[in-house]
Amino acid sequence: MPHGGAIKDTYDDGTNSLHGKQPPNAPLRASKGSHYEGGHRVPFIARWPGHIAKESVSGSLMGHMDALASFAALTNQKLEASAGPDSYNVLLAWLGQKLPQPSHDHLVLQTNNPSPLALREGDWMLIEKGAGKKNAAAGPNPELSGYELYNLATDIGETDNLAAKETARAKAMIERLKSIRENGRSRK
Repeated sequence: MPHGGAIKDTYDDGTNSLHGKQPPNAPLRASKGSHYEGGHRVPFIARWPGHIAKESVSGSLMGHMDALASFAALTNQKLEASAGPDSYNVLLAWLGQKLPQPSHDHLVLQTNNPSPLALREGDWMLIEKGAGKKNAAAGPNPELSGYELYNLATDIGETDNLAAKETARAKAMIERLKSIRENGRSRK
């Protein structure tokens, strides 16, 4: 889901020399095509008079692939098990209603390639480094060397890789990501 703002590699609108002074995605790290927040975090804006309250805000985790399940729910259509393998119904979040629990507790992120992937669970982001790329901060856990882990609640700029400090969380998220990849879907 590479949706973040593009920087320098697309076209020169006359502002390229200013990007170092005021990065377009700041305080988010990176830009379009990246697994970091600057590569995919964008606002979702919906307007539906009489159904969505003006200026309502939801902090629900969602991605563009959730539109399929959400529009199916809106139109009372049954989504077949094979359709939208990563799509969750987030209609209530769109409508600004309080949810008893999140529409989904995770989000799998990918760029234009099927690998590497990233996994968002609540405020936590696990990022695969990709083939041959290692993380020197993994410490005594070599199985974590290909991953980065960030707590977005305290580090929205993804500057403090916590993989070596939060090993149990990192390992659990790695296993979940592997399971999702093996199953070919994140929705059960």
